[in-house]
Order: sequence, then structure tokens, then C-alpha cells
Amino acid sequence: MDRDVIQENTLLLLMRWKFLRAATDPHAFRHLGFEPETAEALVGLDEPQVKRAGDAAAPLFHAGVSDEILMRLVTSHEDGAAYPLTDADRVVQDENSIWLLNRWTAARQSPRDAEATYGLSSNITQVLREATLADITRTCRRGARLAAFSAKGKYFFHAGRNLTLSTAQRTVLATCSTQRLK
Repeated sequence: MDRDVIQENTLLLLMRWKFLRAATDPHAFRHLGFEPETAEALVGLDEPQVKRAGDAAAPLFHAGVSDEILMRLVTSHEDGAAYPLTDADRVVQDENSIWLLNRWTAARQSPRDAEATYGLSSNITQVLREATLADITRTCRRGARLAAFSAKGKYFFHAGRNLTLSTAQRTVLATCSTQRLK
């Protein structure tokens, strides 16, 4: 599961980095749920540094919606309204696909590991285990941003720019710098 987490972290960070670097809107970070400082820190990295920041075996992204909303999105069989997609909408859909498919697969393979690794509740794990690929695909296209960045903006400075940190050290850093810890 560590490889899946590292791959998810890296892919989602790279997608966000590319989107923000190409964006002409100075407030594009809002589409991704980033704070301005976090977006600045990410954009300030080069591609190898972004990949290095993603090389942590702790998830850098948590659910951006509540369990109740996520359960409704997954179990509702109604299609959402069709609308023209912006670049930001495409990034969110692609992020949703990676984020939710990773959790869906983990929940089906080992519910306990999925709950421990991704912080999923047992209710969400059960809903994901019962979901079909069509349910997951439909959920990803509903327009809601499912993934939210967990770590503080300084994570990029330490994890991306420090050449001497190992994957294990970045994992500890990712875990300790999460905004969800109180």
C-alpha cells in the first residue's frame, strides 16, 4: 500500500503544480482548496522537488467532504448536470479519480488497512467495498472536490528542497505536519 500512497501523493502534487504554474488567474489556488501560502510554496518548487515532496508513505490528501456527503455521492445513482468543464474542473475530476480509486481498491483489498492508512471510517469503507466501478466513476464526475491537501505549506520547503531526507523521513514529516492534528 505504501507504493500506492507515494504514487497518489506524487501524481496529485504534480497535477496541482502544473495547473498552478499554467494558470493565468492569480486566485487559481482556490479551485484546489489551497491557502495562498501553500500554493506559493508548491509553485516555488521545480518538478524533481515536487516529486521528492510526494515521496512520502503517508497520504498527503484527506477527504475534502464529510463522510455523509461522500456516502451520498457514492451511493446516489443520479447523474449530475452536464456543464462545460474548465481546466480547474478537469484537474479536480482527475484528482478525484486517483484519490477515490485508490481508496476504493484499498477498501476492497483490506478494509482494516484502508481504514488505518487513509483514515477512512468503517462506514465509508463499507460503502466503498459495495460500490461498483460505475459508482466510483460517477462520483468522480459530480463536480465536488473530494481530496484536500493535509500538510501545512512548510511541508514543501522541507520535503521538496531537502536532498538528504529519505522516504521514511518524509513520511514522518508528512504525518507530523498534517493540519488535521490538533
